[in-house]
Amino acid sequence: MVMENLTDSDIVVEIIKQTKKLYPDFMACSFDKGFHSPSNQIELAEILVDVVMPKKGKCNKIQAQRENSREFKTAKRKHSAVESGINALEVHGLDKLFRPWHSWF
Repeated sequence: MVMENLTDSDIVVEIIKQTKKLYPDFMACSFDKGFHSPSNQIELAEILVDVVMPKKGKCNKIQAQRENSREFKTAKRKHSAVESGINALEVHGLDKLFRPWHSWF
């Protein structure tokens, strides 16, 4: 998707809705801080069972508790592993792969 004048936080809910239509059993997802907004956190919690989305900036007491939980930290580590895999693909020619992401929008 070409994201001219859009940010990650602007598109995440729509992408997850489209993914859920394609894969009804899709229940959990993790994100970088760039996807966070209070409304995204709420909307995604209504769509998915487990949402790992670190808050931008300083956390309040409840948010800090959530982000320090064992489940959140475990999911965040898995997210880091995926990011590492993506980086390896980019280094070795990810631009040569084609995925039909354009059909989502």
